[in-house]
Amino acid sequence: MRSLFYCIVASLTVASMVFPHERREIGGMEVVFGGEPEPVIDGELRFLRWRFADVGSKQPATDLKDLQATIKFEGQEFGPFEARGSRRDPGMYQTHHVFTKPGEGEVTLTFKREGKSDVLAVTFPFRVVSRKTIEIP
Repeated sequence: MRSLFYCIVASLTVASMVFPHERREIGGMEVVFGGEPEPVIDGELRFLRWRFADVGSKQPATDLKDLQATIKFEGQEFGPFEARGSRRDPGMYQTHHVFTKPGEGEVTLTFKREGKSDVLAVTFPFRVVSRKTIEIP
C-alpha cells in the first residue's frame, strides 16, 4: 500500500511539472513547441521540438530550411544550434541538448520557407527542472 502511495505522489509531482506545449502562428503556419521527453530535466539528454503545420490545411510543413535555434538561459546566450527535420514525423524539427542546471530559458528558432527569402523567427519559453525534485527517496 505504501508503494502505491509513493507511485501516486510521484505521478502527480511529475504531471505538475510537465513542460506545456505552446502554440504560435507565423507565416501561415501553426507551430507547436515542447521539450521531449517531458519534463525537461537537468543532466539528461532532451529534445526541443517544433511541429509545423499549414494553418488552413493542417498538413505538415516540410518546406522549411536553414533552421537555427538560439537559447537564452539564465542570462547567457547559447547557439546557434542547427534544427533538423525528423525522418519519421514530417513537419517536426528538433535540436538536442543536455542542460546542466535547472532554470528558466527561451529559445528562438529562425528559418526560411523554400522559394522565399524572408527569415521568420518564433520564440518560446521553457523550463528545466532539477532531477532532485522528481526523485523518490
